[in-house]
Amino acid sequence: MSKKSTDAPASTFNPEEFETKLKNELKDELRTYLDDKLDDRFLDKIENANKKLLSEKSRKIIFRDLFILILLALSVFLTTILYNEGYFNRFFNHATEPTATAETSSTESSSESTFSVSVKEAKEKYAPLLDSFRLSKTSLYASDFLSGKLTDNLKLYFALDSLNFADFKTEGESNLIDRSVLLSASEKLFKTAPSAVSFDYNSTKLRYFEALETFISDAPLKKADSDFIDLEIAEISEDGETVIIKTKNSLKFTFEDKKLISLSKISEN
Repeated sequence: MSKKSTDAPASTFNPEEFETKLKNELKDELRTYLDDKLDDRFLDKIENANKKLLSEKSRKIIFRDLFILILLALSVFLTTILYNEGYFNRFFNHATEPTATAETSSTESSSESTFSVSVKEAKEKYAPLLDSFRLSKTSLYASDFLSGKLTDNLKLYFALDSLNFADFKTEGESNLIDRSVLLSASEKLFKTAPSAVSFDYNSTKLRYFEALETFISDAPLKKADSDFIDLEIAEISEDGETVIIKTKNSLKFTFEDKKLISLSKISEN
């Protein structure tokens, strides 16, 4: 009697099923590959963007620091210029310098209206006014000057001293100065012009010839260059256009609009 077979039948190959399975596996692998590539590219882009941001930030920081350094250097430069020009003196002088005050004498204080001015600041501003009134100690008019007498002779002396002697006409050993030239120079220094009279200039006589309207010296004119009367400033006060300068040798110069209107001797009592 023949034996009956119980084995399972062999599976048959299905081409369509195999193709579908292969396609799915390929899709999965391709998807995984693409995901990895996309992630790498995305990360690269992020890294490049960060590098650019850091580079731009570094440039901005460098520019900012350079700008700050330039501002500091400019500030120091401008401060130095202002300091050298004495701009800050007005702030320091109130604490370090004495101030000029109104006259304490009963006869002077009643007629003068002044306000306090820093001596140092006032000297820088008004001391040049005295440069036009330098007088030699040996001058014929030294006594009048120290007594506070502003005579016509003194006015003509200072007017002549302000001129350039090289511009004068010469005749032999004499200098010739037109009356108009000397009086015009005087008007720049004094509020009132002097009369045209003969006068002395450092031991040289200048005679006035009315018919010629000319001053003629009896020798070549020479300016004094040393041994001047001391005009060191002791006090300065001002009231509008009027400036009063007092010197340590008790002379009082009163200027108006930068012109000398009076010279007097301060009473020592």
